[in-house]
Amino acid sequence: IKNMLDAEKLGVYVAASKIYDGWNTLVFVLSMSILPILVHLKNHSGTFYECRLKQFFAAFLWISILFSLLVSLTADNLMSILFGARYSNGGATLAILIWASPLAAVGFVATRYLIVEGLQRKIAMRNWIAVGLNVPLNYIFIGIYGIEGAAGATLISLFVAHYVIDYVDKDLKH
Repeated sequence: IKNMLDAEKLGVYVAASKIYDGWNTLVFVLSMSILPILVHLKNHSGTFYECRLKQFFAAFLWISILFSLLVSLTADNLMSILFGARYSNGGATLAILIWASPLAAVGFVATRYLIVEGLQRKIAMRNWIAVGLNVPLNYIFIGIYGIEGAAGATLISLFVAHYVIDYVDKDLKH
């Protein structure tokens, strides 16, 4: 961002990403706590395992959607309160970037599922696809849309990595 725009835009993007990263860190830690539960259920009750897995997916998704909605509606004010008035122009970037949180939340739960199912290679594949898509999208979108484009590139990359791949990969389609 600094090389394509300037240091000020980079600072605004970093500030917005701190809110996004903070939320995702919390969701990641919570997703780690369900791994032992999933392993136990997989080994002892296949039917209940599938039911509980769906509940975890739904809970993580809806909580992240609610958080994203709240942040989107207050993004300008949130940026000003947390980082100062100079950062209030990062509200639009935050409002876009925060919608990657539900995608990341589902990705965190999916990662636990893939671990339990012994499909660790799928985790690496998803991550490489996300990175491989994010880099060129950033290059294109930052030049056109500025820091909002960087947020959009993250959103699109996570959508492809955590949703589109599931519909293309026969092992993950269900």
